Amino acid sequence: MAHISVEGWRYAYQGILPAQMLDALDVEERTKNMLSRMSQYDGVEQFGLVAVDAQDRVLGFIEGGPQTSPAEGIEVEIQTLYVHPKAHGRGIGKLLLTEAVRRFVAAGHRSMIVWTFRDNAAVEFYRKLGGTLAKESTYKLADVEYPDVGYAWYDLPTWLASH
Repeated sequence: MAHISVEGWRYAYQGILPAQMLDALDVEERTKNMLSRMSQYDGVEQFGLVAVDAQDRVLGFIEGGPQTSPAEGIEVEIQTLYVHPKAHGRGIGKLLLTEAVRRFVAAGHRSMIVWTFRDNAAVEFYRKLGGTLAKESTYKLADVEYPDVGYAWYDLPTWLASH
């Protein structure tokens, strides 16, 4: 999964973040960070889901849980969503997002947000899936602030019923 995260960052944030920052991403360090987060999963309020192919190769993953950046009227957050660049366009991101929404709804949540860099191509993915621009902010990396946007869904049960 850490490999997918690193490759996802390098693909999605090329031209947004400095090349040297993306080149310096380390799978081993990312693995440690991910294992630390995973130790907090309870399967209901904080969870991770993985999409694999028939050979059990990881194609993508999603993490959901409490908001990390409060936005009014929002209960929970998609904290990460990455699909290997070679697996883009196969419906894996939508499948992961749908299953995360299913878990949120089962836990009684009605609204969620996902944050991404404003210039990330994923913005269009979130729009196509019904996300609406809810908040604009900045995300600080290496002492530089980057424009960040939050896309929200305010009626998850209705969204889930139509997807």
